[in-house]
Amino acid sequence: MMEDIKAFLSLGGIDARAQFVARFFGMTAVTSTTFGLVAGNFGAFLPCGPLLPFLCGSVSGYLVGVCGFWRAEKMRALEYADMYPNIMEHVLATEFSHVAERIGLLQSGRAPMGEWVRTGGTGRMSWAILAAQSCKCSVQQLHEDRLQKLVDAYKEAPPGPGPFRT
Repeated sequence: MMEDIKAFLSLGGIDARAQFVARFFGMTAVTSTTFGLVAGNFGAFLPCGPLLPFLCGSVSGYLVGVCGFWRAEKMRALEYADMYPNIMEHVLATEFSHVAERIGLLQSGRAPMGEWVRTGGTGRMSWAILAAQSCKCSVQQLHEDRLQKLVDAYKEAPPGPGPFRT
């Protein structure tokens, strides 16, 4: 099912920001609803009834969803900053040129991209997350190209027999 959702979001040229928002709403809606329904079912056996536990569970689920989403997007931004610093820097300098100087991107002698993002606080991390959304398609294309090169190499010279190869 997740592959179908990913395929739907990637087809039709849906903007990276729109995909970001859709993922955010999807994750928070699912966690909020799940926590709320579970808490409401437990609340049905309590004297207060199911409504108050449902509301508390929904709020808790929303917070869990938001924190989980932030953590996942932060990890992606840091991964891209470490593995693809030139792409991240290009996106920050071109798509977010209006803030590049303010966030310290244009300073001479600046630290490497990954370290620069990590030491910049929430502001730099937010811009890095947005930049990671913009360069996600380019990174996916790089991964697909690498995979294709590996497949081509196997076609040209298949590995020899081994204990687990047939």
